[in-house]
Amino acid sequence: MKKLSVLLVFLLITGVLLGACAPKEEPVVVDEPVEVEDVFSACQVTDVGGIDDKSFNATAWKGMEDAVADFGIEAKYLESQQQTDYEANINAFLEEGCDLIMSVGFLLGDATAAAAGANADQMFGIVDVNWLASDNLYGSGFAINEATFLAGYLAAGMTETGIVATYGGIQIPPVEIFMDGFVLGVEYYNEVHGTAVATLGWDPAARNGLFTGNFESTDDGRTMGESLLDEGADIIMPVAGPVGAGTIAVLEERGTGMIIGVDNDWSVQYANQAEIVLVSALKNMDLYVYETIAAAMDGSFVGGNYNGTLENGGVGLGYGGVDVPADLVAEIEALTPQIIAGEVATLPVVEAAAEVVLPDLGGIEVTIAVENAYLPYNYIDPDTGEPAGWDYDVWEEICVLLNCTPIFVEAAWEGMIQAVADGQFDAAGDGITIKPVRAEIVD
Repeated sequence: MKKLSVLLVFLLITGVLLGACAPKEEPVVVDEPVEVEDVFSACQVTDVGGIDDKSFNATAWKGMEDAVADFGIEAKYLESQQQTDYEANINAFLEEGCDLIMSVGFLLGDATAAAAGANADQMFGIVDVNWLASDNLYGSGFAINEATFLAGYLAAGMTETGIVATYGGIQIPPVEIFMDGFVLGVEYYNEVHGTAVATLGWDPAARNGLFTGNFESTDDGRTMGESLLDEGADIIMPVAGPVGAGTIAVLEERGTGMIIGVDNDWSVQYANQAEIVLVSALKNMDLYVYETIAAAMDGSFVGGNYNGTLENGGVGLGYGGVDVPADLVAEIEALTPQIIAGEVATLPVVEAAAEVVLPDLGGIEVTIAVENAYLPYNYIDPDTGEPAGWDYDVWEEICVLLNCTPIFVEAAWEGMIQAVADGQFDAAGDGITIKPVRAEIVD
């Protein structure tokens, strides 16, 4: 009996243990689908000069960064190394599915217009282009002449040599308008004060002046700065993006002269040289970019154009590290509402041109020397292997008007101007800056 009891206890314990070791049936858990938040993406295509050009590309990017901070969007950019990159970079962002594509610069106008026309559901913005009509494109223009007029007036009041100067990068309307306002501001100061301050580098009436032909070469900025200082200018306004850094370097090395910044506050961008920054003509592209992103996000985006002015804060003036007399500051402050009211002209008056009868060249061949290595004027398109560029387009159009046949001949830059003078070519097309020494050789 005792053995039987022990056996029963053993079997009972074993059963309990085996039951405890048996696998339990776990409840079936069905995963709920996880919704991934769709983050708004704004994508910037830069012009040449890079995202950190301390000028228009960087200012536009600041608008992107402000939108990231305030709205939590995703912002990205592609840098254009040359003009042939514009279309490719825009297309890359189209493939990525960016919600808004923002092009930066006048030269991106054609590529952006083409992309907007082919992609009606895609939202686009563009800096410095305000003539494209499209429901999905919100362009922008800036009355920067209002700000540079004030800068020119200030420069005329601050110069010690009686000579101030300006120069541009590429001669395009968004560059010329800076220079127009500057020259007219100097002239207005002369009118008010009975002075005779001279301006080098731009003639608003003749529409010609000094240009480096690019927005990248600080060496060109150095050369231009040295030349203008040698001619007596002590205040210089470069309108050429990072090219202006070369001019700043020359002023700093020589220990003389002042710089006028453009696009953004150069006393911040070039903080180590703030003491030679007289003032900056502010082109607040960041505000336009920021507001365009906000509209695209809240559904109020519509095609059209933004116009930045002194009145709406789209342009303005930012003083640098140079001490400006209080009475001159007061004059600037008094001028501002007059400009806003249209009482003072900040752009040259364009008179109606007399009718011009063009000659008929009878279909003759005109030989044009080109380097085929100087973007954007002439180059070999890497996609087609064919020559292209501004020089080709312009000379084709000239010959349509004059009834001639353009013959493009590749030639080295060195000696090109002299070769034209010697009669080897009829003309040269290579983004050639007009200089007195060259004007003595060729027309």
